[in-house]
Amino acid sequence: MKRFMIVVVSLVLVMGLVGSAMAANSMRQGELGISVGVGDDSMIAGKYFVNNDLAALLGFQFMNQKSGTDIGLLVGARKYLKKDDFTPYMEAGVSYMSSSVDLDVLGITVTTDTTVLGLFGNYGFEYFFHKQFSVEGSVGVALESTSVDVGGTSTSSTLLTTRTTGVRATFYF
Repeated sequence: MKRFMIVVVSLVLVMGLVGSAMAANSMRQGELGISVGVGDDSMIAGKYFVNNDLAALLGFQFMNQKSGTDIGLLVGARKYLKKDDFTPYMEAGVSYMSSSVDLDVLGITVTTDTTVLGLFGNYGFEYFFHKQFSVEGSVGVALESTSVDVGGTSTSSTLLTTRTTGVRATFYF
C-alpha cells in the first residue's frame, strides 16, 4: 500500500510539472495577441505587451447589417496582477461606438443615429491553455455618454453602468 501511494504521488507531481510546462504563457515584452469575442461581444482586439505584465489594448468592431451599420473602437491598457497560467488582470480605457439604423415606421423610413463615448474599468481572468492560446473574461463598470438622434430629434444622457466582455479567445504570435 505504501509503494502504491508513492507511485500515485509521483505520477501526480510529474503530471503537474508536465502540464505547467506545456501551458507556459506568452506574457513577455514584445508579444502580440489577437482576441475575438464569443457571444454578444463581436469586437476584434489586439494586445501588445509593453513589458511582462502590462499590455496596450486596441479594439475594432464593424457590423454592416441590412438595416444599418455599427462601428466600435476601444483603446486601453491591461495590468496583469501576477504572471501565471491562470492570471487576474485589471484594465481601463476609452470606448467609442456609433450606430446608424434605418427603421420603417408606417411606411416612412426614419434614421436613428446613436453615439456612445465611455470610460471603462474591468477586472478579469485569463487562462493560458497553451503558449499561443488563452481564454479570458471580465466584468467592470463604465461611465458612458450617449447621444441619440431619431429623425432630427436629439437626446443625450450619461450613465454609470456595469459591463462585461463575455468570453474571449486570444491567439498569440
